[in-house]
Amino acid sequence: MVKVQRIVAAYIDFMLICLVSSFLTYCISFNEEQLSVLSLAVYFISFFLMYIFRDCIFKDASVGKKIMKIKVASLTKQKITWEVEFKRNILLFLLAPIEILLVMIYNERIGDRIAHTVVVQNNILGKI
Repeated sequence: MVKVQRIVAAYIDFMLICLVSSFLTYCISFNEEQLSVLSLAVYFISFFLMYIFRDCIFKDASVGKKIMKIKVASLTKQKITWEVEFKRNILLFLLAPIEILLVMIYNERIGDRIAHTVVVQNNILGKI
């Protein structure tokens, strides 16, 4: 069940991050007739940062994870920090097809192993 919830949550997060990054780009380039290098840089940098740190921004669960009632938990019982989030998500950013395939087959990503994390149902570990 968590496998499907993870995939749906990732899709929700991706769409929201694209929307927010596009809005920021629009705000930067509002008076310009064409996109500038600055506008594109704002889009890609904002997308990257929001994508990598999406779970940390909202306390162990991104917007998609909150909607799907799942969260990121540490196997070492430590708080999910910015550093842990970076470890978890940098490989997802770089190797998305492989990571998605691993979630579909094993419900675990390489990033989860490296960061010693797992995605669980929210009701297992309490409220988000």
